[in-house]
Amino acid sequence: MRTKATLTLLAAFIFSSFITHAKTTLSSEQISALLSSAERPVKDAARDESRQPEKILAFTGVGAGQHVLDFFAGVAGTASYFLKR
Repeated sequence: MRTKATLTLLAAFIFSSFITHAKTTLSSEQISALLSSAERPVKDAARDESRQPEKILAFTGVGAGQHVLDFFAGVAGTASYFLKR
């Protein structure tokens, strides 16, 4: 089990080294618009205070049209912030 976890983390590290920031990252206004969208589930919006998705989106440097891979995706995880709705 320990070997599997180590290999998973190693793979995540190697693949993350190939990630580049978008040429044009999302502005704070664009992030706010995405998070306040009427299409977003109410349950997701209710979790925003504790999860702080605006900080996650700003930190990642993601931009429009980029492809995003979430290695540790789970139910209602951060991957939902990157979905095009």
